[in-house]
Parts: sequence; C-alpha cells; structure tokens
Amino acid sequence: MKLVARYICRAGRIGLLLLVGCGLGLEADGAEVLNVVVREQQGRYELHSEVLILAPAPEVRALLMDFENLPRINPDLKRVRVLDRKHDGEARLGIVAEFCLLACLDLNWVQDVRLQPGGDIAVAIEPNSGDFRQGNGHWRLLPAGTGTRLIYTVELTPNVWLPPVFGPWLMKRKMAVEAVETSRALERMAVPNPIPRAAAP
Repeated sequence: MKLVARYICRAGRIGLLLLVGCGLGLEADGAEVLNVVVREQQGRYELHSEVLILAPAPEVRALLMDFENLPRINPDLKRVRVLDRKHDGEARLGIVAEFCLLACLDLNWVQDVRLQPGGDIAVAIEPNSGDFRQGNGHWRLLPAGTGTRLIYTVELTPNVWLPPVFGPWLMKRKMAVEAVETSRALERMAVPNPIPRAAAP
C-alpha cells in the first residue's frame, strides 16, 4: 500500500467532511443518508450505512452489477477489471482505488461478487490479495415506495497498519460523504430526470 504524502487531499471533499458534523440525516438532491456506523477493533473495521435513493431497486441493482462502470458511481475507484465470470453471474474483479481522508492511500485487491437469489449482492475479498487480509460485504436493496433503501455492511482487515488519521471518527465521516456521492450517482444514472423529494407524492 502506498501512502501518498499529500495532506491537503481534494479540498472540496475535505470541506464536505467538516460540514458533515454528526454524519447522519444528510440529503443531497433525492438521496438521503439514514445511518452510518463505523467500528474498529484490533485492526478490523466494521462499516454499515443505510441510504434512501429515489430510483427503483431493479435499476439500482443493475448499476451495481455493471462492473466496468463502477468508477462512474464511486470516483475513488480508479480501475475495475473483470478477471473472470461464471455462469451463475458471479464475477472476480481486480480493484485499484484511492482512499482519502487527510492523507491518501492507494489500495488494490481482488474480490468476488455474487448476485444472490433474493436480489442482494454479496462481496468477498480474496484473502491476502493486495492490501486487505480479508473482507466481506453485503448490499441489501429494499423497495421503498418508488425508491430503494440501500443497506451496505462490510468487514475489512487491512494487511498493514493504518495511521491514526484513519480512525473510526473520520472513517464515519468519509463513509457518510461517499454514501451521498454514490447515491447521487446511482440516481443520476438510473433516472436521468428524477422527481425531487419534496415534489414526490
């Protein structure tokens, strides 16, 4: 993992981090962040977020499974390569990402993504591939009126020590910001002209 020596990273993003405050109840266009939780214990991070998106669940699910276009949803993903595809829809991806708080880390890993029978999406990081010792994630998509309640949980254990700047307090704010950005991108791509929340029936 490469620690990039630049402590003023994406000034607009850092400013947004400072504006997050409590990190809950954020709204951006139609997207609304309902909950963000981050825990850290002995180098293992547990992350949980819930977001309400003004886009139908099938469209949101299709976008999350459109692997080549994932960097359009999350700009921190610098490269996503499909390494293998299976007949049941499972795919193995090679990921290169930039993770920024007050400093930036270049991260890479390999993960398997599987669409479950009920429509949820499961993610498993290949152990000791790249910069993570292990990791598991789960996207749950629940219909919410004409929109989607998107629930994301993940457990990650980095392969190396992370500096204190990446502690749970700042990680929570980083995750809240990313939840807003990802939700806005999903809405924009799923529904080109979404109905504003105030105007929705």
